[in-house]
Amino acid sequence: MSAADEVWRLQRGDDAECRTFQSFAKVGHYPGAAGTKQGIYLVTPGGRLLASANTLSPAEVLATLRSGLVSWNELSPQERGTDPPPVDSRHRWEKSRPGDGLVLRSILRDLGPDLAIDPETSGLFNLDHAWFSSEEVAGWLPKDATPGTTYPVSDLVIRRLARFHLVDNVLGQTLPFADEEIVAASLEGRVLSREGNRVTIALRGKTSASADGVWRLGDNDWKPTQPWPRTATTELLGSLVVDVEAGSIEELSLVALLLWTGHTRFNTRRTESGQVGILFERVPADQSVAPAFVDIYDASWIEKP
Repeated sequence: MSAADEVWRLQRGDDAECRTFQSFAKVGHYPGAAGTKQGIYLVTPGGRLLASANTLSPAEVLATLRSGLVSWNELSPQERGTDPPPVDSRHRWEKSRPGDGLVLRSILRDLGPDLAIDPETSGLFNLDHAWFSSEEVAGWLPKDATPGTTYPVSDLVIRRLARFHLVDNVLGQTLPFADEEIVAASLEGRVLSREGNRVTIALRGKTSASADGVWRLGDNDWKPTQPWPRTATTELLGSLVVDVEAGSIEELSLVALLLWTGHTRFNTRRTESGQVGILFERVPADQSVAPAFVDIYDASWIEKP
């Protein structure tokens, strides 16, 4: 029996000896039943593993793709299969994606003392998305669109950002903040100009969050096993273009300078403080995945398992 056939036997669980190996992820680059299975997997429609890796190197990703293609080309039509196995898709967080609301993509990178990209972590960054329903979009909009008017963006909007998105997750997954851990959160809009129904708005705000390490968000996937004291303070600047007649957002760009202290289990820092730059931009809803902390969003419109 070839090595490839042995791996396939393990995946299928053909006998009692290997019935615990019924997932391609358990025979990939992290074999075994326990531990992380993060990575890139190339599999046939029937679930046969072709190649896998967990790497940040584009060259290694390309090599993995090429290796998988070689393995695919060596398979017979019967081995390739045509129909994927049935998938239980009764719940996916993406089903709650607010197609008629607002989706923001966030890009986070470390910054040095002079606000330039930190050379020690210049190749590292992280992405996330923030979701707002069509009803919540109103919290971004002015009630009076007269140029020169200022108004507060709703507490719901800025507190959602402060709790779940203005966090230090550049080097790995971090923890969110409970609502009571938000010390201050404000975002102000100032109407700059109006042409018909199209209104341009400047945004400016500040947030501050402080966690003493006591977990206040209940039992969920994020509950840590030890205290992780941390703080996050931000200043925000941005711009917003809205259609006041339709009550919709056409363009949104928001930049945050995050000052952080402390760290968490999956975001181990070598220092106890630093600066992160965050860019939020409006993107089409169908181009987003679910926010990292969508399961603990305080939003009734999010469908949960």
